[in-house]
Amino acid sequence: MHKILAFDPGSRTTGWAALTCEPLTYFNSGIYKLGSGDFFERMKLLKKLVTPLLTEFRPNILVLERAFVGVNKETALKLAQIRGGLMALCAEEGLSYIEYTPRQAKQLITGYGAASKEQVSIMIEKLLKRSFSNNLDETDALSLALCHYFCHKRHFLLTQSNG
Repeated sequence: MHKILAFDPGSRTTGWAALTCEPLTYFNSGIYKLGSGDFFERMKLLKKLVTPLLTEFRPNILVLERAFVGVNKETALKLAQIRGGLMALCAEEGLSYIEYTPRQAKQLITGYGAASKEQVSIMIEKLLKRSFSNNLDETDALSLALCHYFCHKRHFLLTQSNG
């Protein structure tokens, strides 16, 4: 069974989502609050929080938001370190890896690549038929997981019709 684990990485709050495919099934999602203390301690906390999820859910693919460099280069470096930590942890578990830009996820979820986070959240709730407490980090992770689901499904359907 194809199982997706997606992260919207952040140095203070990281959103996560776990979905299974065929049929699409919501498993769980949430946020990890890492605080604002020592960055190394936040990295250790993230590992401590993610490890049980990997053991319980046993995903086969890691989906991350593609990195970008905005105005604040220090923030971009911290996000790169968070992403690297998640990649290393998931690589140890043998997961495959893919990344999508926020624009790609927004386009697939709402039909508009420049949709607001709130618009994405509304569509996520409609697609999965549940509420997510208006936590935009969580719904961002869900949008990445669903983006991969829809891309994977489209690829599968195309290969089946051409085969």
